[in-house]
Amino acid sequence: MVGLLSIWEEKFCDEWQSITSQLNQPHPIIFDALYEHLIQAGKWMLSMRWPTQYPKTARALDNLNSIVGDLLSHLNQCMALENDPIWKIKMDYRRIGHWDPPLYKQLFAEFQTDRNYLYVLLIEATKAINWVIDVASGEVDSFFRFEKGVVLMADGDGLIESYVMRIEYMSGESPTESPYPGGRKIKEYIEGKILDDAHYFDRNPLGSVISDCAN
Repeated sequence: MVGLLSIWEEKFCDEWQSITSQLNQPHPIIFDALYEHLIQAGKWMLSMRWPTQYPKTARALDNLNSIVGDLLSHLNQCMALENDPIWKIKMDYRRIGHWDPPLYKQLFAEFQTDRNYLYVLLIEATKAINWVIDVASGEVDSFFRFEKGVVLMADGDGLIESYVMRIEYMSGESPTESPYPGGRKIKEYIEGKILDDAHYFDRNPLGSVISDCAN
């Protein structure tokens, strides 16, 4: 299991801050090399069978696998390779080409849903990665990432405002079999909020989004 964790760390921890710094921009992007890295990491995790003698670590990895699957599915749906080698989020509301306020409203709401759903998925993935680190250091190897610590998530516009955040499961989200509520619930929640006013939709704090989805 120590060897598997070393491979997992390389695939999911080493590039995470770079991945989130691109995807958490107001208009999300991701370089093709990083996107391919994430795709291959997701395929690897999907194919894995974790040793049964480490049940807590296996549960944490399965939880992360669910989130990564939703993340990759969403990226496949909402990103387009416009300027090689950069993938950019689709902004169809900018390409209408004629005056059509109802269509513009619909497409802009879809854009807002896509980028905010992506934001929450990245937060959830960050928490899930750090849960793996936490349980693995307690169940498998007490020195696992002893010097490196947890992963950080980058946020901001990449120019004027950029910062990193440490995100872990809160006390009210005590890790269970799978603390992730599922992408469908999260997306439906965001869609409902954006229907009120897509232009002034504010990203809710993670705790609010997930606790509301769970109710």
